[in-house]
Amino acid sequence: MEAQFLLDCSFEVNAVDPDGKKFDRVSRLVCVGVTENVDMVVDINSEVYPVRTGDKIKVVLCTTLDPAGGEDSGVYDQSGQPSLLDKYDYGMHGKVFHFDYDGGDSQTVSVYISYGGLLMRIQGHQRLVAAIKKDQRLYCLMKKELSKRYK
Repeated sequence: MEAQFLLDCSFEVNAVDPDGKKFDRVSRLVCVGVTENVDMVVDINSEVYPVRTGDKIKVVLCTTLDPAGGEDSGVYDQSGQPSLLDKYDYGMHGKVFHFDYDGGDSQTVSVYISYGGLLMRIQGHQRLVAAIKKDQRLYCLMKKELSKRYK
């Protein structure tokens, strides 16, 4: 069995701290999906994971760091065993706390997740976020993608 991703999208960073820097080590990224019609606003520790406007990042949401998809206690595993985090540059663990439906004929949903005070909003078609449930604990894993000109 392999770990399942609840969301697996590539984003382009359109803005970093568009409303100004509020905290020394935190940046708010405003991103747009590269292949899917999805938007993301997310707070990150900019000291640990610096990101610039124009960067492309791959973002996955998952419920376990076990590459085989096994149960996860939510406690950082320091055993040295292989982990999904090994393949990513940055990770956070948090909880889904709110859904917002646009209403009407729109099938757009906003999902709000808190990672210990760092907030995330994913907004897109409900099929993209159908596997995400309220009060679910999950990981957000990120890595920068090289643009074609650097490959």
